[in-house]
Amino acid sequence: WLRLRQTPACLAPQIVAPLNQAMIADRFVFLWLCSLFGASAVEVDMRLAEGVGAGSACRSVDSDNSCLLMQGASLRLQARRLDSNASSASEFKPEAACFKAHLVANPVAVPFSLEAKKSEAVAYIKVAKKQVDLSIDWKLPGVSMKNPVIGLHIHEGDKAENGPILVGFCGQDPLPEFTGACAQGLSVQGYQVGGAVTEGTLAKAAKKLLFTKAKDSKFLYYLNLHTKSSFARTTGLGLIRGQLFGVKCPFH
Repeated sequence: WLRLRQTPACLAPQIVAPLNQAMIADRFVFLWLCSLFGASAVEVDMRLAEGVGAGSACRSVDSDNSCLLMQGASLRLQARRLDSNASSASEFKPEAACFKAHLVANPVAVPFSLEAKKSEAVAYIKVAKKQVDLSIDWKLPGVSMKNPVIGLHIHEGDKAENGPILVGFCGQDPLPEFTGACAQGLSVQGYQVGGAVTEGTLAKAAKKLLFTKAKDSKFLYYLNLHTKSSFARTTGLGLIRGQLFGVKCPFH
């Protein structure tokens, strides 16, 4: 299933979900989405089936099988397989996705502190089908033996939210350990660590990231770094954080 967000205005018909050309040979079947009728989201099932059809969710269906949705509608679009050599639609999935995050103080979501103001980090995250890897550089002047780094996590939420952990990379008490204790140091470069989860499977978490459009990730996920003192001061909200931005994969 592919969930499509509405466009902010109905300026013109917009092609939002073309089926793969190899699957349907020399022609396309398009779903046209117009947000004029207020549909907040559309779910499209592009599994192979006999015939081409659109259900009652369509306000109208044109000769090219475009569909103008009614308010709040959910549409299932099915396509007849024309090319006997084509692969199943389920195979057309992203193999990897990469994100970048610039972690700094965020007083909108976390109480201000001098430790956070002086701290920053840059991270790259690579996501595969069953794997989420992190590479991070940081400068944390407040880190010491008494104030270690105690957690690195991807959370769900925008820049003003404090959301749940999606993937954890490292940690220690009072936070989950995930893959083990975090690296330590005032200035760290190229620290690489794999991700883990405490609930569900890593594959499920990776799938959410894989199917996130690059332009949407900054509204949906952020990377958070915790120190011991920031945990006590903010009740676990973290030291510095940054939204995830989709980028071309920079590392392996």
